[in-house]
Amino acid sequence: MVSCTLIIIDGTFIHERPNALSLFWCVGSAFIKLSVLILPFIADVCKNWRSIYNVWSAPCLVALALVIFLVPETYFERPPVALDGRVLVQSSSEKVRVYDDWEDVESSGSERPLPDVPPKRSFWARFGVNRAPGTNFKAMGVTYMQMVLCILNPLTFWVALLTGVNLSGIIFLSISQPAVLVGLWDLDLQTKGVGIGIAGIIGSLLAFPASGPLASWFTRYYSLRSGGIRHAEIYLPAFAMPVVSGLVSVILNGVAINNNWKPIWLYVASGISIFSYLTGNVAFTLWITEAFPQWAVAALTVQLFTGNMVSFGIGTAIMGWVQDKEVMAPTMLIGGLILFLGALAVPVAFWGKTARQYIHGRWSESEKGALRPQ
Repeated sequence: MVSCTLIIIDGTFIHERPNALSLFWCVGSAFIKLSVLILPFIADVCKNWRSIYNVWSAPCLVALALVIFLVPETYFERPPVALDGRVLVQSSSEKVRVYDDWEDVESSGSERPLPDVPPKRSFWARFGVNRAPGTNFKAMGVTYMQMVLCILNPLTFWVALLTGVNLSGIIFLSISQPAVLVGLWDLDLQTKGVGIGIAGIIGSLLAFPASGPLASWFTRYYSLRSGGIRHAEIYLPAFAMPVVSGLVSVILNGVAINNNWKPIWLYVASGISIFSYLTGNVAFTLWITEAFPQWAVAALTVQLFTGNMVSFGIGTAIMGWVQDKEVMAPTMLIGGLILFLGALAVPVAFWGKTARQYIHGRWSESEKGALRPQ
């Protein structure tokens, strides 16, 4: 997942990333939920679950081949480009300058020549792994050290914890809903799968306009009002969407199960939880890569690693409650964690810039973990 996200970040300009990340997460989730919808009709997931892995190995191999052949190496110093009547210059460290005409670019010394046309390669040469300019194996070792520093970094660790708690809400719904739908309401696996699949598809489709396009509009609006200045904290308002929707989905699920509401409310909670997960992935990735561009690789790795570890740890801890049919205790636990960690975005919005500048000044002289180090 980190590799896919880094490919998207490396292949897009800053203003294109919200929409690109939204397409990646939301469209991918819609296809996954579509497969969940039809899965109970084509396989017995309780007895013959290994066939699912056998079937999905083929699409995985096809996707790997498409990445090798259709995703070229984009590691280069990007030349100035014309954009909306002006000249956009993006440095290797993600700093963007906008000039009125080409003379200003030349006088600033920012112009770089276009890269040479790559020579034709043989068919088998495409399978070779070439080291990108400016990288070495020492840089790979430094990235592991930066991962340790990212864990100690309070800002990246906070986002990683928020990612894990947000994902734990989906895990809680996944382990609490099936027993209720099958036991209390006597729904078969096909009906349950159709309901959850449709809810997930709707949540995935609604998450697209509420994540990337909305973030693009807000950052553009705020940048124009602030005279073209854009800091990483501008993405923090996007955290409100996954935090609020994640809290609503967990509470709605717990109340619906505790009061024996109709299954439609469980499906609504499931759709909202998917909406929260997808909007959160887009918002968290945008902020963490903009806040620490020199540590983009290490920060994303720590975010996903810590987030998954925390979420599955919470899922294991609440398993006993769910088996005892006690849903309000885990509901209050996960809901309280989402509310607490989400509320930390408010002080980060006010003092996060100062903290980032302090961390940058002490620890980020090395850019070996950046996507395009200078």
